[in-house]
Amino acid sequence: MVGDLRKLHGHQILGIGLAQHEKPYPEIQHELGGARVYFTTKEQWESFVKPKYAARMGQRPVPEQQLRESETLKAPEKIDI
Repeated sequence: MVGDLRKLHGHQILGIGLAQHEKPYPEIQHELGGARVYFTTKEQWESFVKPKYAARMGQRPVPEQQLRESETLKAPEKIDI
């Protein structure tokens, strides 16, 4: 149930809220389950999405210190399921 609500919320925010374009369905489907595919044009990205969400997107390129820290991945000692 929670997963379904997250999918619905994501669809509302990304698909409807940002007024994204939709690729033709069923000719083009998402490779992991056949869902509809939405996209944003470069113009929409630069004029609306990027300014609105810039504070949450981080920076590119990644700072050198952070890049070095991520080179060696550490597995968790215990996995809680």
